[in-house]
Amino acid sequence: MVADADALSAMNAYLRNRRLMTACAAVGHLRGLLDACILALAGRRRGGRGVLELPNVQRTVGEMYAAVHTSRAIVHRALATTSGPRDGFFDPMATVAKEFVAEQAIRVGRAVMDLQGGEGYMSRQPWERYVRDALGLIGGQGAQELLLIQLGQHAALEVEQRQVRMERAQHTIADLSMGWWAYTTLASALETGLLDELLTPATAAEAAGRVGSAPALVEEMLHVLAATGLVRRLGERFALSDGLEAILTTGPRRAALASDARSAGPLRDPEPVDARVEAAAALGGFVAVELARQLDGLDERLNRPDARLLCAGEGAARLAVELCRRLPAAHVVAADPQDGRPLAGGPDELDAGGFDVAWIAAEGPGLEAALRSLRPGGWALVRTSSAPGADLRGAVSRLRSVRREGHARLPDELARALEAAGYGAVRLVPDPLGGTFAAGRRTR
Repeated sequence: MVADADALSAMNAYLRNRRLMTACAAVGHLRGLLDACILALAGRRRGGRGVLELPNVQRTVGEMYAAVHTSRAIVHRALATTSGPRDGFFDPMATVAKEFVAEQAIRVGRAVMDLQGGEGYMSRQPWERYVRDALGLIGGQGAQELLLIQLGQHAALEVEQRQVRMERAQHTIADLSMGWWAYTTLASALETGLLDELLTPATAAEAAGRVGSAPALVEEMLHVLAATGLVRRLGERFALSDGLEAILTTGPRRAALASDARSAGPLRDPEPVDARVEAAAALGGFVAVELARQLDGLDERLNRPDARLLCAGEGAARLAVELCRRLPAAHVVAADPQDGRPLAGGPDELDAGGFDVAWIAAEGPGLEAALRSLRPGGWALVRTSSAPGADLRGAVSRLRSVRREGHARLPDELARALEAAGYGAVRLVPDPLGGTFAAGRRTR
C-alpha cells in the first residue's frame, strides 16, 4: 500500500473508525455485564440480608453504573462528530472514546470479579468469559499508552495553534483599528484645513494656531500622519509628502478624497464617555486576578477580609462595582478622579486611609496623597494608554490619549513620577487593552 502520508498518519486514518466501532461494542458489552452481575447477586443473602442491600455492594454497583453511562455518553459524543468535517488522519474524539471505554471495561471487569468472589474464577460460571471478552475488545486499534501519547501530542498542538490563531486575530484587529484611526486623522486634517497649512512647512504650534485647534492635539495628529508617510518631518517642522501634495493640488482627486473623508468622524469630538467607562470596568477583572498575581503580596492582600481599595481613576464608579463583584469581601471606595472626593459616603471614607490598593488617575490628586493613604506594603496603580515610538501604533495611542484626556503620558514618565513621589518597587505591567499600568509600592 502506498499512501501520500507518513506511516503513522496512514494507520491512524485506517484506525479512526475501527476505534469508534470497538468503543461502541465495549459499551454494549459493559451494559450486559452489569445487568448479568446484578441479576446474579439478586438472589444471594449474607447474614440474613440480601447482598444488594449491603452498602459496600451498592457502592460498587453504583461505580459500575456510572462507568457504563459515562462510557455511553462519550461514545455518543464521538459518534456525533462523524456527521461533520473530520481530520483526515486523526480523530481525537474516537481515540478518546476508545481509550476511556477500555479503561472502564477493565475497571468494571475487576469490580465484577470482586463481587462474584470465587465464582469469578470458575470456568462453569460466565464471569471469567465476560471479563476475558471485555479485555479482548481493548487490545486492537492501538495500545492504551500509545493512544494517550497521541492525545497528548494532539492537545499540545491544538492549544498552540489556537494561541497562534488568537494572536493573528489580535494583530488583524489592531491593524484595522490603527488604519481606522489613521484615516480618521487624515479626514479631520483635511476638513480643518490642517493639510493645507502644511503645503508650506510649519511647526505643530504654528499649524495649530492657524486652524484654531489645541496644539497638543495637532501635534499628535501630525505624528500619526508622519507614521503613515503622508507627512514628512523636517526637523521641528512638518510638510506634506510629494504624493499627498499632488492629490491636494489636483481638483478632481482632492474632491474624491474629501468625499470619502466625510464618512469619518471628526477628531475634535470627544471620545464617548460610555466607551471609556466600559474600558475601565473591563480592567477590573485584570486588576483583581492577573495584575494581583504579578505584584508582590497583592493577591493575598486583596483576598483578606479587611481589604480596602480606592478607585479614583477614570470610570471609578463602574470599576468599583466590578471590583466589588470580583472581591466580595473587600471594602471598595470610589472617588472622583479630578478632586478625589468620594462618590458615595462622607469624607471619612478617604480620611480613614489604610488602603491596600489605590487606582488613581495620571492627572488627579497628588501621588504623595495616595502614598499616605496606603497601608505599608500597599500598591498604587496609574494607567496610561500611550505608547512610545514613531510607528503608527505609538502615534495613534498618544493621539487617543490627547483626544480623551488632553495629554499623553508615557509609561516611563509615570514610573519616574512614582519614584519621585517616594514609591518603591516600581513596575510597568502591560494590560490586555493595549495600555500599561505603572505600579508603585509603599515600602514603609
